Amino acid sequence: MALTHNSLDFPLEVVYREKGTDRTVVVSNPTDFPDTTDSASKVKEVQEPVVKASIIVPEGTSLLQIDNGPPMTKITEYLGEMMDLCFVHRGEDLDYKYLDSSGSSPRIIVTCTIPLSEIVTDFFDRLKSRSSGFASFE
Repeated sequence: MALTHNSLDFPLEVVYREKGTDRTVVVSNPTDFPDTTDSASKVKEVQEPVVKASIIVPEGTSLLQIDNGPPMTKITEYLGEMMDLCFVHRGEDLDYKYLDSSGSSPRIIVTCTIPLSEIVTDFFDRLKSRSSGFASFE
């Protein structure tokens, strides 16, 4: 038995360019989605719901040691993981700031814009996995 969706989880807006003006159509069913590979379709852009995501993660620094030599520099473990996670899930406008940098456990806030369809799949599970359970998502 095959299970399929008969509607899109999140409606998409398709903007058409016709005679110098834009016309927006909300598409809820995949069969209504236009063929964007056809140059005659006049599709200007496809818009989908997005989320302004904020991820707070501990700095999680450790010393970098190469070939059993002396420790050289600190690297941030979780920041790179969170940035990669956002990019993998089509995140844009990525930014980060250090919070509480004077305290004993500095934290970093990562902000980006991610399509809602990317969040509802497995984003939160991967976030917790990559941060060893320390990251929070808002």
